[in-house]
Amino acid sequence: VYDTGDAKLAGVLQENSDVNAKQAIVPVDPHEVLKRVSALPISQWQYKDTPGVNHVGPMAQDFYAAFGLGSDETKIAPGDMAGVSLAAINALSARNAELEERVSQLEALVTRLFPRVANN
Repeated sequence: VYDTGDAKLAGVLQENSDVNAKQAIVPVDPHEVLKRVSALPISQWQYKDTPGVNHVGPMAQDFYAAFGLGSDETKIAPGDMAGVSLAAINALSARNAELEERVSQLEALVTRLFPRVANN
């Protein structure tokens, strides 16, 4: 176990995500996840042992407080970060579809109420 330094791969990091390796599987509410992501402070920062090398993301303590994921409030597992991000994207996609439908309805209403505007 290394607490400092970089791990560099000449390939791909793969985390086990096989459903057969999991238990206590519970769906999440993507809209609730998005709400928490929206409130999550995101900063640009540097590790103390690699000054001048910038990174961006949440602080582990804030991520843990928002989602309660992982076994340590000082670290974030890449899979948890990806899962939270995907859930938030799902919520944004659903919200975008709702807004597109609403815009279509409003455009149809404008066309019906103001036919001269629609012809110009």
